[in-house]
Amino acid sequence: NERGGRCNEGVCEFACSFSKGYECMNISTAKGLGLDFCEEAYDPSVSICAPTQEAEMGVASLEEWAMKNFESVVHGNQLNRLDLPTLAGVGHESCAADAKKVSCLMYLPECSGGAGEPGAATKRICTSLCDSLNTNCWAKMDCTHHPNFVADDHPSEECSGTTDVPPWMLRVEIMWSTLLVLGAVTLVSLLVAIKRGCRRCCGGGRGGGRE
Repeated sequence: NERGGRCNEGVCEFACSFSKGYECMNISTAKGLGLDFCEEAYDPSVSICAPTQEAEMGVASLEEWAMKNFESVVHGNQLNRLDLPTLAGVGHESCAADAKKVSCLMYLPECSGGAGEPGAATKRICTSLCDSLNTNCWAKMDCTHHPNFVADDHPSEECSGTTDVPPWMLRVEIMWSTLLVLGAVTLVSLLVAIKRGCRRCCGGGRGGGRE
């Protein structure tokens, strides 16, 4: 993490102000420094850890990396292009929203403190958002062991990017998505079997007529 970090008895935190050129700023300030693609991924009231004008890599450069990650998630799986329905929303629309949030929070994380607060720690991403991303985007991101994610109910750490979809709904969505895929595979297999059967029947009929 280019913003640096510190550890105390095995508990580590990443602070925005440890690395030269980064500071916690409100969304309007970040927008003035080039924030565009990621703007709608945040609540307007939060502050994010972003590079200042003195930083070697600016806001626009970090957004480019976020956009690449977004494109990889949204268009990296052929199933996303089918726009399959989900119980929480329309497949592609829900996938795009989750992918944008996760991608932007990875490269421009929220701060635990307010804008300009020195030494404010950056927040990790809630596992509920990661689970929602996996469900809506047919992704396989490790939500439990990935260093960028933390449990929503972690006793000593507040996460960012919560989802409005309750955990039980995500579990139902996974079952629903699995049933859709299995149903599609079964239907294709059935159509192939019918086609082969017709070919054998038609071929046998033509042969009998010639005799």
